[in-house]
Amino acid sequence: MNLGPMGQQSDYNSNLKRKFKKKYRSYLVSERFLLSIIKILASDATIMRRQLINIKRFLDVIDRDYYTDNHIEAMLIVCDSLLESKMKLGSSLKLEDIIFNVNLLLQDEEYEEVKNNLIIPQIQVSKNDSVETELAYVSESLDQNLKNAYILDSKDELYDLTTELTTCSYKDFPTILGKYRELLTSIMNFFRSTDNSATDMNQVAHTSDPSFYDFLFETFNALNNPASALQTGWVAMNSALGPRGGFQNKNVYMYYANTNSFKSALLLHLARMIKEYNAANVIERYKQTGKIPTILFIEAENDFDEDNERLFKTVVHKDITKCTSKEELFSTWEHTFDADKDKNPIDISLLHVDSRSMSVDDIDRVIELLDEEGYDVIATIIDYIGLLKPRAEDMNIDNRIQLKHIADDLLSLAKNQNIPVITAHQLNRSGGAVLTNLKMQGESNAVSQITNEYISESIGIEQAVSWSMFIDIEEHEGRRFLTCKRNKCRKQNFGITYFVMEIKNGIIIDDDLYLPEPLYYKSVPGTSVEQTSNSDTGQRGVIDIRDKPKTPPKGHELSIKPANIIDMTSSNDLQDRIMDLIKPQDWFEYIPTYGYDKLVEFTDEMSDENTYRSFIGSTEYNFMNDDLEEQAIGVA
Repeated sequence: MNLGPMGQQSDYNSNLKRKFKKKYRSYLVSERFLLSIIKILASDATIMRRQLINIKRFLDVIDRDYYTDNHIEAMLIVCDSLLESKMKLGSSLKLEDIIFNVNLLLQDEEYEEVKNNLIIPQIQVSKNDSVETELAYVSESLDQNLKNAYILDSKDELYDLTTELTTCSYKDFPTILGKYRELLTSIMNFFRSTDNSATDMNQVAHTSDPSFYDFLFETFNALNNPASALQTGWVAMNSALGPRGGFQNKNVYMYYANTNSFKSALLLHLARMIKEYNAANVIERYKQTGKIPTILFIEAENDFDEDNERLFKTVVHKDITKCTSKEELFSTWEHTFDADKDKNPIDISLLHVDSRSMSVDDIDRVIELLDEEGYDVIATIIDYIGLLKPRAEDMNIDNRIQLKHIADDLLSLAKNQNIPVITAHQLNRSGGAVLTNLKMQGESNAVSQITNEYISESIGIEQAVSWSMFIDIEEHEGRRFLTCKRNKCRKQNFGITYFVMEIKNGIIIDDDLYLPEPLYYKSVPGTSVEQTSNSDTGQRGVIDIRDKPKTPPKGHELSIKPANIIDMTSSNDLQDRIMDLIKPQDWFEYIPTYGYDKLVEFTDEMSDENTYRSFIGSTEYNFMNDDLEEQAIGVA
């Protein structure tokens, strides 16, 4: 890498490893801070290698000649010893071994008091107390102090080079500028090397490190801990979510649905159930940190009153308007939802924002702000992804790319905040048309025939999410049902892939997690399910939904016929010409105007050149090619 003037070889590598020229005196060199380091190093906590390296840098740069107090000297000796053992062995150190070594190191009588009254008691409590908070404080303090020390150490050199830049000749200017650039590069490289906030770098785990065994054990505990995923109150939903039976941290979950098909209501149900059924997951952490676990619910579609009304009804199973007094309203809510905060401290934090006014970065800041206010966000639910604000640089680009980048950012948010992110999105118009047509033909379990073909502009979203599901509302024999088909899951062969839940009183769905028998149906009662996927493997082998049947049934052809398609020059108005070309995904919007029978009829007027055919269920769709619109524009 050549960072110097053109034609000259840079001393970049030597600057990268530039060491401190002077020893450092810091306010951190105190009994309290050094005892915290001793407690952390003696504990069984997993410490990232970068954090250990920063502790070593700090101990190395300290001006030991300046600190002559016996207590400080003894603590520095113990810190050096514990750090060396931790970096070599990685794994937890045995209490008796640590105390034996401390007694061996501090044999002098002058160290007796500090050893017995401060150091050894601190080592003993390290095996029982949680050190997460102290580790975070020490890491952040060391990061800032090491940066400060490096700047002070470079101050004279920066001053000299700045003076030379203002006084040198034109001939020497490139050389001096190159040195200045190398010094600034060395400062930035040091900043990066100590950066406690560099999440991605902090997560690098070297398999050659002894501490890697600790990471393996943490993974083992996470995979075998039944409380490691946030479960819902529906047995079928938990099964569909995968082997862990719930929403896992660092993942994005997506629900696709047609317009007005229970998306917002389902997200509210999920918030309610995560609160209600996951107290055991968070109670210990709540006791340790004192921070209230909460579900951040971001609403960009519905207003505050609408969400409150729905939430009240899903929780209490009663219309809020049925309450006759303020006292009845409060007592009903508190008795049902907030009965015992000591046993279940989980809260729901509702945030209503305007459409496309909040970006993923804004959500990240909200989570940090809630943390400062004493709340610990355990999950984020967003209604819905299409209403989030795109990146600033994406404002004028295609909506599909905007959505893909938003989904990518949500995945980064889930990983960085160590939470599940749950959201929803609408099917494209073709998907909506197919669902409408299937149900108008009297078919049930229509959502079972929806595939990735009908998420179109959302395909970039699907690549980023860890799990997705199609949902829809169906009515059968006077009853209303939520139909759910799992679309994407890393463990595709695990759990329930299709289920149906009955909806009562408009929005209520009963939970069945603790019931003797589950309440879900395998299909809408009285019907059967014909499931489809882009490439499902079953007993009959691989079936591609794009393969057309050899003998299509007669009398079931749906032709989408644009008005005046033969004579596209019949109108002088460009807008009229484009409106004349009814795209297949728009056909259902014209039913109120032209009538279903007129739109759904067999016709040979559309040539093979301008159309293509596709079968969905028992209906053949005659779709118009996308380039007809461009053709109309060309004629104009």
